[in-house]
Amino acid sequence: MSIALCILAFFGSFFAGRSSRLAGLVMTIAIGYVYGIVRANVPETFSHFIFDSAVLGFYLTQFSRSFSASQQTQVRQLRHGSSC
Repeated sequence: MSIALCILAFFGSFFAGRSSRLAGLVMTIAIGYVYGIVRANVPETFSHFIFDSAVLGFYLTQFSRSFSASQQTQVRQLRHGSSC
């Protein structure tokens, strides 16, 4: 059961993070809140990793996300050290 909860937490944070950064963060925090309750009631070894898998899913969406065209322009200006 705890492995299924880990997978559910991973994909919940992953798909929420794909829609928006705020949704992914809120989902990860919500899973962290529920983790304490589930951890107290599910005494299995893998239940320690429910929140960790949610954080991994959220990080994966953030590190695999590419910049839009306007964001790339802003980053390019920062890299070249343009003065204001």
